[in-house]
Amino acid sequence: MAARSAPPPDEQMSSRPDVIQWWMSGEHQLRPPYEPMEDRMIHRYFSEQPPFFDWTSKNGLMLEQSKTNRALFDTTHNRQAFEEQLRQHRGLEFMITGEPQQIPGAPAGTKSGVWNIRKQNREKKREDNGKVVDELETLGSYYIVGENVYQAPSVADVIGNRVLDATTNLQKFCEKAASLSSWTPTTGYYYIPQNLNKGNGASSTSGTPAHSREQSTVPGADTQYLRSSSLMPEGQASAHAHSTVSAKDTRLLAESLRMAIQFSDEYMDENPILGEPGHFSFTSSIAAVKKRKADEEAAAAKAAAESEGAAAKAEKPPSPPAVMTESKTGAKSEKDRKARMEAKAKRRKSKNARSAAATPAATPAASPQPSSSR
Repeated sequence: MAARSAPPPDEQMSSRPDVIQWWMSGEHQLRPPYEPMEDRMIHRYFSEQPPFFDWTSKNGLMLEQSKTNRALFDTTHNRQAFEEQLRQHRGLEFMITGEPQQIPGAPAGTKSGVWNIRKQNREKKREDNGKVVDELETLGSYYIVGENVYQAPSVADVIGNRVLDATTNLQKFCEKAASLSSWTPTTGYYYIPQNLNKGNGASSTSGTPAHSREQSTVPGADTQYLRSSSLMPEGQASAHAHSTVSAKDTRLLAESLRMAIQFSDEYMDENPILGEPGHFSFTSSIAAVKKRKADEEAAAAKAAAESEGAAAKAEKPPSPPAVMTESKTGAKSEKDRKARMEAKAKRRKSKNARSAAATPAATPAASPQPSSSR
């Protein structure tokens, strides 16, 4: 059988009553008085806690050396002197950072009995001006309550535990809420059925046996088969409940089919819903939606017709120009020809008249005279 692994240090508790008994006995030969868990013995008591103390630290080295050095033994049991000597060297150390405090409202001298101890690494750093400063790195925190020693959890462990607790509770809440929600097209999501009060009232009325003024059961009721919430026997009550559920499911299916057929040509983006569950309202009326759809269909049909006409016009070849053809119809051409002939005859007459007026009358020619002889 495999050995069981030890729990983490921050889940352990350590206590050494024998160390307290050794301190109270005075075997160490330090000056009295000796009080349990006083500041002179805290470092010694903490060093005897195997789960938490590190003997390779400066505290462990000095306590180990004090076994053969009486002066150093006295120093290790003087808190102020011991801690001052620890501050002078670099390395791992355990320092007391918290003392018991007076309990509010308690008599004077009544303290909490809680000591805080910090595990830290000390480094010496010299600045530009030559001054040496200490750099501390915290590695762990411990606290002593009474005679019990504990290790404080890290900040990451505390936050992780709180986050895990919160997420676990949220998951349980979401699972519970998901099982309680209901939804209908008219009201949306809701968590308390609207007919809960009516159902409770009806069930309480129907489930309570009828009583007379003397608080007696109605005659004829078999008390052997009466249930606490129904007058019907258990088998009949369960059958009745099952039939009621089946009828409700059938009505719900029929109503769903009717609504699907009625609103099959409607879409959510055509008329969005505004408001919140229980107070929904449409953005536009049904008439406005139908008019908008009709206008869109008419505009689409008009655009299609225009595109078809433009395509047909573009496909028709142009007719060739007329060559050696009359541009006028027969009746109109005949009338124009007569008018031209009449105008031509008038011009001819006018020309003849002008010619006659311009020609002079003919005169007889003069007879030649005889020439005279000489």
